[in-house]
Amino acid sequence: MEWCCAGTELTSPDLLMDRVRLLHGSFTDIVEILRGQGHSTANIADGILFDVGASSMQYSNRDRGFSVTNNGPLDMRMNRDEETPTAADVVNKLEEKDLYKILKKYGEEKLSRQIARLVVEYRQMMGPITTTKDLREVVSEVYRAAEATRKVDKAGRKQHAATLTFQALRIFVNDELNQLYNGLKIAHLLLKPNGICAVISFHSLEHNVTHQVFNTKHAIDKQTLVTPNLHQTAFLYPWKCDSSVIKPSEEEVTQNPRSRSAELRVAFKKSVQR
Repeated sequence: MEWCCAGTELTSPDLLMDRVRLLHGSFTDIVEILRGQGHSTANIADGILFDVGASSMQYSNRDRGFSVTNNGPLDMRMNRDEETPTAADVVNKLEEKDLYKILKKYGEEKLSRQIARLVVEYRQMMGPITTTKDLREVVSEVYRAAEATRKVDKAGRKQHAATLTFQALRIFVNDELNQLYNGLKIAHLLLKPNGICAVISFHSLEHNVTHQVFNTKHAIDKQTLVTPNLHQTAFLYPWKCDSSVIKPSEEEVTQNPRSRSAELRVAFKKSVQR
């Protein structure tokens, strides 16, 4: 796994061995992971950083199925150890109307209806869509037929026709927006008063979820809590959001094109007197 390779480097004797520990899990697993390590799960963290979405290492590994340009199995699961549906399962088993909803909601794809229709026609005539190349060619054909223009990114490059379709499937397969939303709610409980939460997000859906959570009056909805004490904590310590959004410089985008859509948002867990 990619994170294991990074972990080997970070925990080498010469690099912060006593200060860094890498543990595998999703955002909503944070509480369970901490308990497994013998830690408390309230007011314990000075800072929490969320780096949302797939990593460059995952995109570069063709076997993961995240990349539009690298041919590989249509997987897209963040955690392949779990027996959960792959992107191939989604495109080959769901009905056209459900595919349309996924592409529209999670990809904000303007040709989502046409893409969903052609996906269903392709699998009926040609068989299952099993590789990233198969899906890429189906989506590209829709764009060619519609003579649709493609967006230009911040690096001045034309976005691939299948980029938003891949994004939508990845988000759906991994339930990414719910993971982010609930992970930020959990982060509020874990932070000490005046603790910092930073989120690096990469597209409008992630930006919007982060903005929504950071700008709510109460960090946690009352009906989702099991004890009144937690609701009182949420009321006493709402978020204080830094209004500025940090974006990569032109120099950084030139050196690292994958940073082009990144946005950094920061919020503090306010300390409020009773």
